[in-house]
Amino acid sequence: MKAITPNEVLENRERYIHPDIIKVVNEILSQRFIRNSVCKITVKEIWEKFHILNPEFDKKLLFKEKHMDFEDVYRKSGWVVQYDGPAYNETYDAFFKFSLNEL
Repeated sequence: MKAITPNEVLENRERYIHPDIIKVVNEILSQRFIRNSVCKITVKEIWEKFHILNPEFDKKLLFKEKHMDFEDVYRKSGWVVQYDGPAYNETYDAFFKFSLNEL
């Protein structure tokens, strides 16, 4: 057996993200995104919508199993995705920023 490559990890990432996370993010993007704009989606907002669909799911598990690490899935689909979270001395909700990848 050979070691997995970094590209293979990124290509397979979507299989390890809960499908309802992708569903929630897709719904928010569909509702908010306007061409040539930036769409900010907070982690709190994703969790709240996900939790409605999956009330039994533990929030700690969501992060421990890296279900919120979906940026590369969207980058692979043509989005520019940036994550921003507060530093130890800051107080704001962490968020993802989506924009078009126009080359």
